[in-house]
Amino acid sequence: MMSWSIQDGTLPHSTYIRFTVASMNPASTPEDNTYQVKHLKSGGRDVHASAVLDGYIIVPQLKEVSISLMEPLVRATSGYCIVKIELTPVTQANLVVIQGRIAGRADSYFGMSTVALRTPPEIQATDEILKRGLWDVTISTALRSEVEFSYVLEEVQNPAEIGLSSWDITTYLGTVESDSKKDAKLGAEGFEILGSIRVHSDSRIDPRVYGAKDSVIYFALRNSDLIRAGSVLELHAPPGYVLKNDTFVRLSGIVEEEGQHGLDPAPTGTSEYVYKILLSADITEDNEFAFTVTADLPETHHSESRWLVQAVYDEVVVATNDLGFPGFALVGTLPFSVVPELQTPGAEIILRISFSLAAMLRGETYVSLEITAPLGFKFSSGSSCLKSSSTEGSGSVFGGCIGNNNVATLSTTRDILEAGQTVIEMVCINPDATPANNFWRLALFLDSDSSLYRNIQTEEGYEINAMEAEFRGNNRLGVSAPGFFTFVPSKEIIGPIQVDITPPLESGYALKCTPLYRVGLAEPPECSDQASLVESVITLFFSNVFIEQEVGFTFAVEVVNPGAPPIPDPDSGSSGNAFGLVVRDREGNTIDANMIIPGMELLNVPLVGFALAWDAVEAQSISRLQVVLKITRDMQPGEVTEIQIEAPQDVGFTAPSNVILSENLPASDVAPVSVAGNRLIIRLNRESETQTLVGTTEMNGLREGTVLISFAVKNPSQLPNANYWILKMFGEDRNLVFQHVFEGYQYGQESPVPYASTGPSGPTAGAYS
Repeated sequence: MMSWSIQDGTLPHSTYIRFTVASMNPASTPEDNTYQVKHLKSGGRDVHASAVLDGYIIVPQLKEVSISLMEPLVRATSGYCIVKIELTPVTQANLVVIQGRIAGRADSYFGMSTVALRTPPEIQATDEILKRGLWDVTISTALRSEVEFSYVLEEVQNPAEIGLSSWDITTYLGTVESDSKKDAKLGAEGFEILGSIRVHSDSRIDPRVYGAKDSVIYFALRNSDLIRAGSVLELHAPPGYVLKNDTFVRLSGIVEEEGQHGLDPAPTGTSEYVYKILLSADITEDNEFAFTVTADLPETHHSESRWLVQAVYDEVVVATNDLGFPGFALVGTLPFSVVPELQTPGAEIILRISFSLAAMLRGETYVSLEITAPLGFKFSSGSSCLKSSSTEGSGSVFGGCIGNNNVATLSTTRDILEAGQTVIEMVCINPDATPANNFWRLALFLDSDSSLYRNIQTEEGYEINAMEAEFRGNNRLGVSAPGFFTFVPSKEIIGPIQVDITPPLESGYALKCTPLYRVGLAEPPECSDQASLVESVITLFFSNVFIEQEVGFTFAVEVVNPGAPPIPDPDSGSSGNAFGLVVRDREGNTIDANMIIPGMELLNVPLVGFALAWDAVEAQSISRLQVVLKITRDMQPGEVTEIQIEAPQDVGFTAPSNVILSENLPASDVAPVSVAGNRLIIRLNRESETQTLVGTTEMNGLREGTVLISFAVKNPSQLPNANYWILKMFGEDRNLVFQHVFEGYQYGQESPVPYASTGPSGPTAGAYS
């Protein structure tokens, strides 16, 4: 009871009187829940007026209320946390309403729109969320008096402001109307909300391979609230990382006390260390900052890879990333070897790849292996690129394969790839030459997620060993002439073979099966055209050959030169002027190859190698020969300064005095003809004009018309396989002006054109007009 005196002792008639009093509520609503108000006369004994007022309902306090965070502890602003609420009701009820906020702030609430109720204990098996509001949640439950209950709320969003949390918890029976309240706890103290430190996804590590030493770790961070000078920024590495002392390097947004950074023992008392940086200046709110540290990386995968970054002021944590940074995607090594069936260019081969995996990998459905070969290699398309696979002698490991040019992707038949040595055999095609960037890469990833490699390794590839080969032909643009190929196989070849000849790709060349050339063979080969839209490939079939190892073999085909010089490809480095040659056995298997045989540098010259003529040719006899050269326009002195005729091996030129030149060939006045081995050399006059003995002037230089060069040779007992004659013409500085290659004669063969008779001044050219 309480009483007080009225100042003048009276109360006005028919006037409302309003007053307030402070009192402490009882533990529950009293049985006699009324208030008595009396107006006493001045003596204090007689009642002048009185009234009885109904009291208000007393809502009992919930007992043993506890609010706590559950693992994983998320204490930073705006993060999503798990909250456990424990209480003991006084009164039976079936609804509980929970709301949280920052103490002292009416507008900073915990978000409840995505909240979920973790599976309750058996006694609360029927609990469920009835309603989710923006800032509160209503749970249907069966509360009993004096029985402890608990609720675990998941996906509760922390407020955007820091401070101590305060919670209001109210129980109801039936509905959430005010008159159905049963128990309540208002302003229950919760946990502290801290500032947020976010580690950006562009944080990185280099190198990021398991077991790497002295890797540099780049951290890019943003804080939500002020971190004051004097705070200590702590960096807690996950298991396996070994942070290096005194390796902190400031990049931006952060200023440390000079020399006040390094490793301290972790507070857990383990052998782990924490990297601490003492700040000499504030890190203002909503600020980005960055730095690097150095560490040795884990040797193997650890289940825990998260990093903890937090700021501590006066030994109290004030900001944290709540272990929200998942860590760096380290990759394991994958030592491997690549062993080819053949190192022959352009050959389809079986490739044996063996790799060693240190620890088992498990995917949801399968594990993928990505094989990236150097550019130029081609895996069989579709699923035919895989021939076989096994791990430590077990059955098939990979069941699927997709080949696409130089990349093949394989998938395991199960959801795991066992540790150990795995051997796979692939079908692929070698490139034409050793790639400039000759490195292979193997990478493992889970299922189809190729953005996150788990193991990766790069190894140098094998050399492409092209057989020795050369091409000799005509170098005039637009001409059709025989082209001679000589190849030297890396091993002995016996029996029927086929030879595929490919002209330079998309350069305008054409290959023809007619005429057929015997060269030094007993009979000419069979020929087959394989023309395509972009190139003409021909195949020669040799019925019975014996080619010794490291001994050359020569054949010829008709080659039509393009009308314009080939253009090099700057992207691929290709000259655009290379022939390909593949030697196969009767089943079509590649024996040897060379896909980059240089062609001739093509020129626009007024010269035609018309014919090679002879009188009679027999073994071990002297034969007279004649080279017929046609000139389609006058040429200036100096355009051609020397002519060479190269004979087949073992065919010998007789004395230079036996050489007869047509009178329209401006030979040098001094030693115009000489012999050097199997070469006949004719030097031409370099002067623009010459004075004759009778006082007239002759113009030098090759004139339009036909030139004949006659000479004698001594034939060997047997003609060589490389049975061809080469006509070469050189200009100033020994640059090649013209070349033509003639097929050689066979003993007893008639000349394709008549051997011209010789007059007083040399051969008569009229026979070839």
